[in-house]
Amino acid sequence: MNPILNRIIALTMQKVLFFGVILAGSYYFFFTYDTYNILNAKQQALGRDIDKEKEIQKDTDSTLKKELEVKDSVAALSLQFEKIAKSLPSVLTQSDIMAFIDIFSKEAVVKVTSKSPQASSKLEVIELLPVSVTLKGTYFEIGRFIQRVSIFEPITRVSDCRIIRDATSNSNTYIFDGKILGYRSLDSKQEEVKK
Repeated sequence: MNPILNRIIALTMQKVLFFGVILAGSYYFFFTYDTYNILNAKQQALGRDIDKEKEIQKDTDSTLKKELEVKDSVAALSLQFEKIAKSLPSVLTQSDIMAFIDIFSKEAVVKVTSKSPQASSKLEVIELLPVSVTLKGTYFEIGRFIQRVSIFEPITRVSDCRIIRDATSNSNTYIFDGKILGYRSLDSKQEEVKK
């Protein structure tokens, strides 16, 4: 027979068992152990994906909280806007503003040398009504006029103003040149026409 087969037959049970364990161990380390590493790597990758998803969930939760806060803020701002819109007059005209200027100039004892309406401009929900004014008076009188105009609700601002000493007068007379701005709300009919 074959000499290799004769040697295998001559082996004792202990030697066969020893070689069987070596062959099984070799098989495990060369074939099965590598599969374990692959499964372990996949498990770690899945763990990282789960951690990323948890972070995304936290971000989503915080975004939803911010969304609710923004909605609450928008609702509060809408209420404030409605309150302010109701306080603005809807029937104010530039001639009304000019009449108010006459009243305030008499109260402040200043002389109106010129006043003229300027082109109005429409913003989103309000219309700006400017009136150009030139006044003469003492510094105190002009200050009192500006103060009266600025606390009157329909007229909310004095802009583009300058106060210079009157060169034609020897006294302490000054010339005020500026714009008095009034606002009126655009009512729903005017907004529909605008659209």
